[in-house]
Amino acid sequence: IDYMNANHAERNLSHEERQIIDNVTFSITRWYDDKKIHKKIIIEDPALSQPLIYTESVQKFTLTDFEELFKNQGLKIIKVFGDYQFADYDKESSPRMIIVTEKIAV
Repeated sequence: IDYMNANHAERNLSHEERQIIDNVTFSITRWYDDKKIHKKIIIEDPALSQPLIYTESVQKFTLTDFEELFKNQGLKIIKVFGDYQFADYDKESSPRMIIVTEKIAV
């Protein structure tokens, strides 16, 4: 499983961003609460009669949460990487949680 590291994501969150690409404006707002990280994207295109608005929310699962979820499904974590270069996972500094599991024999 490849998942964000919520601790890292919160600390490095870019709260507001605005980009104009080919005369289309993308306004992005990000925030978080106790359980989720949220993003709202407003797309303003002169070819459209009104802006398009998209929102997404991602649950802030921790490694402990995954351990419990996997345990309930008969899976055991055998390795956790912290990035796409396969560095060891660090709760505070790794951008990702890349989790490798195996099925527990019954």
